[in-house]
Amino acid sequence: MWWLWWFPALALSAVDKFYASYQLDINMHINGKVEDVRLFGSQLQFAVKRYLNNNGPPPLDQAWMIVSLPPEMQYTISQECPGLLAASHLLAAISTMYTNPMRAVELAAVATDYANIMPAVHLRGWDYETLMARYDETRISASNKLSTGEQPSVGVVVSHCDEDLSWY
Repeated sequence: MWWLWWFPALALSAVDKFYASYQLDINMHINGKVEDVRLFGSQLQFAVKRYLNNNGPPPLDQAWMIVSLPPEMQYTISQECPGLLAASHLLAAISTMYTNPMRAVELAAVATDYANIMPAVHLRGWDYETLMARYDETRISASNKLSTGEQPSVGVVVSHCDEDLSWY
């Protein structure tokens, strides 16, 4: 009978750490070729968590792919996995804060709209509050730097096939 006391604690712990089983398949037409792209919600969630824990770069390729989908596709995704959209829009907002602050604010507002339709447990699963805090930190930092007239700098890395980028 001891398992009755243990199981609810395990269930509550697992709820905060769930990964979305959502899968997005897209056929993209690029230069006359059809490229199949598959994105798993769990992969994006894990990449966001690594980024927030300073263990990896932000998953900007995936985020910008999601943000640039047509509105009707985004609507469908919002009904199925709004966390994917909320996280993607916030990542895109963070990445554009220094170069296009007005666009960043628009992207963050869209992320907030998607977050407002999510249950609280899903917000925790996507680390939405932590991601929003990172957005706010970036917004304040960009505002301070731009108000003093400091120009943002951009580092560009050109990688070659099989080149190790662990130093970056």
